[in-house]
Amino acid sequence: NFTQDGTNSSQGFHARLFNEVRFVGTAAAAQLLSFTDPADGAFSHFANVRFDNDIGGVTLATDIYAHCDLISSAGSTAIIIGNGFTLTVGGLDVNDLKLDRVLLVYDGIADAHSSGSFFGFSNVEFANYVATDIQMTVEDAGATLTFSGITLSTTPTGAGRYIQARDSNGAGPFLTINISSTPSNCTETFETELNGAVVNWTNC
Repeated sequence: NFTQDGTNSSQGFHARLFNEVRFVGTAAAAQLLSFTDPADGAFSHFANVRFDNDIGGVTLATDIYAHCDLISSAGSTAIIIGNGFTLTVGGLDVNDLKLDRVLLVYDGIADAHSSGSFFGFSNVEFANYVATDIQMTVEDAGATLTFSGITLSTTPTGAGRYIQARDSNGAGPFLTINISSTPSNCTETFETELNGAVVNWTNC
C-alpha cells in the first residue's frame, strides 16, 4: 500500500523529476493508493508512476496526480481500480492496462507543474464506468496522438463521454487524436471536441 497522510506537510510526498514509484505484485488482494493532499503545485503528487501489478491490482482511495508519466509495461496486465476517482498525469507511456472506472486526465501542457511526454497509449481497457462519466480527458496544444487497441465497455449516456479533448491554445495546428477501438459504436455522440481539437475513430 501507499499512503500520504499529510500529518506534517501538504507536501509530504512531493516527487521531483525522474523519480518513479512502481507498483508490482501478483497478490489477489488489491494494493491501496491514497493521498491526503493530492494536487498540482505545492501539494503531494508522483512524478512518474508505473503500474506493473496484476490480479488484485491497485485501488485508488483518492484522486491522484503524477506530474510526469503514467507507465505500464507490455505484458504486465496491470489493473487500476478507480472507484470514480481522477488520475491526472502529465505524460503517457502505456501498453497493456485495465482502467476500472478511473477518470483519466492527460494534461500534456508542459509547465512548472507538468513535464511528462507522450510515448504511447495502447492495449487499454476502460471498464465498469457509470454511463454519465467522462472516461478520459485530454488537453494538449497541436499534438497528434494515436491511441490503439482501446476497449470501451460502457456506452455513455447523458453528459457521459468516452473522451473529451481540448486544444489548449485554440490555434492551428490543432490537437488531433486518432483512436482505434472496440466496440466500433464510437460516434461523435460520445466525444467532446473543444477549442479546435479533433478526435478521429479510425475503425468506425
